[in-house]
Amino acid sequence: MTTHRIKLLAAQLFGTATFLFAAQAPAARGPSLDALVTRAGAYWGLLAKGEKSRALEYVRPQSRDNYLNRQNPAFSEPRVTDLELSQNPAEVWVTVKVKRVLPLIPTPVDWPVKEKWVFEGGKWLAVITISPDKFARVTGPKRGMPAASSEEDEKKRQAIRDALRFDNDQVEFGAVRQGEHIPIELKYSLTGSEAVTWKLAGAPRGLARNVASGRELKPGEGQKIDLSLQTQELEGEIAETFTILAVSAGLEVPYEFSIRGHVYAPLSISPRSLKFLKGETAKEVVLKNNSKSAIQILSAKATDLDVQPLPQTIAPGAEYKVTVRLKLKSYGTNHLAEIALRFAEPVDGVKSATLTVTVNFEPSKAFQRPFWEKELSAPKAPR
Repeated sequence: MTTHRIKLLAAQLFGTATFLFAAQAPAARGPSLDALVTRAGAYWGLLAKGEKSRALEYVRPQSRDNYLNRQNPAFSEPRVTDLELSQNPAEVWVTVKVKRVLPLIPTPVDWPVKEKWVFEGGKWLAVITISPDKFARVTGPKRGMPAASSEEDEKKRQAIRDALRFDNDQVEFGAVRQGEHIPIELKYSLTGSEAVTWKLAGAPRGLARNVASGRELKPGEGQKIDLSLQTQELEGEIAETFTILAVSAGLEVPYEFSIRGHVYAPLSISPRSLKFLKGETAKEVVLKNNSKSAIQILSAKATDLDVQPLPQTIAPGAEYKVTVRLKLKSYGTNHLAEIALRFAEPVDGVKSATLTVTVNFEPSKAFQRPFWEKELSAPKAPR
């Protein structure tokens, strides 16, 4: 998709901005970009002050679980520096620069962070992806590395780029049923006689390295990296990115890839997991029938939770809302539970649908690698 980049001439954290448009850009009426800059500034201002709960209102509802799971490094002085428009006026990529203190660098450095915002329900909302660290997937310096590389290091990185070539940077897996295991091959060629190590970074949910693939990129033509995509936790359109880091002589060179496809589930659940913050007692879940048959949900099997109103029959293409309520007076921190929605008859071979619940959710202070980034030794059987 062709995009029109707009550079901000000036942007205040809670103010408006003056934009310079290319001469050929057509005049169009749409959602206010001034309002976008104001909301993005307010959102990042709250994050800078550590007010994560208040900033939640600026996040798209479908992204709030991803937002709550994120751990952000310390930063200060956020400022909107760039907007990247798409053909859809209700979708804009916003780049914010913050100040960060990195190892080996005594003074704070500028660090760009890029996120997508959408205009829905009369306001701009941030779209938070499932990448474990939004600060790691930007065009700026790598986490824990100096902002500027020495000329010698850059020459070494260029040598790696010249030696290591991937056949393509796009993965298309088409349409699959939820629960299917998708093998993914990244074909490459490496000149020279020495191997290069590699690692997977910023992997979307379900994508992992096959243990049998090894951690070395071997010299020669027609080589490949084997990855696996598990779809038990995925549904709908998938459009994500991930990075392969080639590592040599202590230097990392990133190769960016996109992965796209569609995962079909007879019954989609939004959100797929619920997180109750302290003080919250009820949350709404939207169920959508994606099949060509009516889905009759008889009951919900859930410990210490109540799901109403049920039973209910959902027509093909229709949506239905249920409310999940807490039944106990007290729960422990990060109390985990699961809800199983049981069907009267199997639909497209599926007998039930599940969603996970976390009560009194508190993000872990210590970073833990997400389960979907852990290496796979063998694919799981479809449900």
